[in-house]
Amino acid sequence: EGTLRKTLEEIRLFELDATEEDLCKQIVITSTRLLGFKIGRVRIMDPDGQQLKTIATVGIPARDAKKIIGETMPYSALHPFINEKYKSANSYIVPHENIEWQNIARQYFYIPDQPLSKKNSWLPFDTLLTPLYASSGEVIGILTLDSPKSGMPPTKQLLESIGIFASVASWMIELNRYQRQLADQK
Repeated sequence: EGTLRKTLEEIRLFELDATEEDLCKQIVITSTRLLGFKIGRVRIMDPDGQQLKTIATVGIPARDAKKIIGETMPYSALHPFINEKYKSANSYIVPHENIEWQNIARQYFYIPDQPLSKKNSWLPFDTLLTPLYASSGEVIGILTLDSPKSGMPPTKQLLESIGIFASVASWMIELNRYQRQLADQK
């Protein structure tokens, strides 16, 4: 309940008339701060539903972030990992030891420099993917959160909070797009 209340308080501050890029920056900054992660990224689906484009990041060194913004990846590269095997609440947790994932991550994700630590802790290739869904059910983007401040995998309660935040973020993106369409029609 505390995270939900904080989320609702924070989204009231979002600027709906901002560009989609600026809105996504607000989303990724707020999500990492509220939900306890050091690194976050928002990727938005292209109109054809084939490519995800990085729109906003937080917690990634500036020289790396500059390379990442605007970078695209095929949505199909995530299909093997967005399935029931990895599902937890409304997110997908892909474990560090998955070699197929490590190959995808090396190509399309920022992997933080962190030492392998104790058992049951969050590891460098562990990944948390949370789809952003339009009201139609189509994926409009992906919120990726990484490097939990606790150093541990997210709890069930935190995953539920991430799902709620992602739903609100999706709604905000859709509302922003709708508002832009109306403005363009004037």
